[in-house]
Amino acid sequence: MTSNKRSDKSSTNTSTRLPPKSQQRKQADKPAKVNIKKILMEEKDTAERLKENLESLTERLVQNLDSGGVPSELVGEIQRKVLLVHGIHDSNASLTEQLRSTIVILSEATKAVEKTWSYCHCYTSLDVPNLANILDELQSVICKSASLVNKPLQRKIANLQSDPKADADALKELEGVSVQVSDMMTSAKATLYMTHVRMLVYNQEEKAE
Repeated sequence: MTSNKRSDKSSTNTSTRLPPKSQQRKQADKPAKVNIKKILMEEKDTAERLKENLESLTERLVQNLDSGGVPSELVGEIQRKVLLVHGIHDSNASLTEQLRSTIVILSEATKAVEKTWSYCHCYTSLDVPNLANILDELQSVICKSASLVNKPLQRKIANLQSDPKADADALKELEGVSVQVSDMMTSAKATLYMTHVRMLVYNQEEKAE
């Protein structure tokens, strides 16, 4: 009877025995396997949502400007620059070419948002509180689009940096593009901050009235 108890106790200790501390440390240090396919699918879904938001916001913006008396040629110019953002996730060009094109497109879209705001001082019939909300949402989409296209760039750079056989010139080129993308994102976020402040100010003024 005693021997059975001992054997049970021994088997219990064996089943609950933890691996050596050195092995535990190795397991803890081992990075989790990245499911790149899942990441790409999530980014694709995000891109589709951003496109839908962009189309809806552009339509609202055009309606606002038209009803406020802004000339059609100016409205068309704003619309064209904003809608160019729609295609940045569909390019079949190389990553570097795509990003350089994207930098120009998103920078122009941000300038279009800033220019649209200047119309508030020229066209008194504009619904400024509504325009402030539209521009805030629109610039938010532009910033999210910039962040989304930056992700594959950073993955590519990380892969090249970890590969001892990687092309040094290719890595240097991508790092240079990364700096340009970062500058563009900083500018877009600064505009987003200003549009958000304006939106809050006009919303508070409406409530006060």
